[in-house]
Amino acid sequence: MKKILETKNLILREFVVEDAGALQKILSDKDVMRFSIWGPLDIKGTTIFLEKTAIESYKKNGYGKWAVIHKDTNTLIGNCGLLDEDIGSNEIKTELGYRLAKKFWGKGLGTEAARAVRDYAFTILNLDEIVSCIDKENIPSIRVAEKNGMTFWKDGLLFGQPCQIYRITKNEWERCKK
Repeated sequence: MKKILETKNLILREFVVEDAGALQKILSDKDVMRFSIWGPLDIKGTTIFLEKTAIESYKKNGYGKWAVIHKDTNTLIGNCGLLDEDIGSNEIKTELGYRLAKKFWGKGLGTEAARAVRDYAFTILNLDEIVSCIDKENIPSIRVAEKNGMTFWKDGLLFGQPCQIYRITKNEWERCKK
């Protein structure tokens, strides 16, 4: 398990296949997965996500969706990270995504994790921009994006499903850091 980031309350680290059981408890919750095009995941779906999405992305890109661990309890509480996604018309962008267990909603932890990943994207990975593809009804996720300096950019598609794309460029990030 490679640690990627540490914040005041969280550790973000690479997933390992052994995380499947703990992650599946989160990803099987219909409320947590309400805006996911995949819907709630069983253990097979969760394992496929870990192997084919997260771990393959680490090998290919050096980044992916990371496990979010709450420091106080050393408990896996969700995921947050970066994936290269087609946002429509074969336009590939690096997307910042986040998903936390319901018990941890409304505590600022999603914003804390997303902000750390945003900063990592610009300082360590030296990306020019990042986006978040969000269902227009997912107001809490939109709030997280906005708290991280992202603004609505355009409508797009993620896996063929309509979404609103929020974006922040490295230049915008540098201006808001001053």
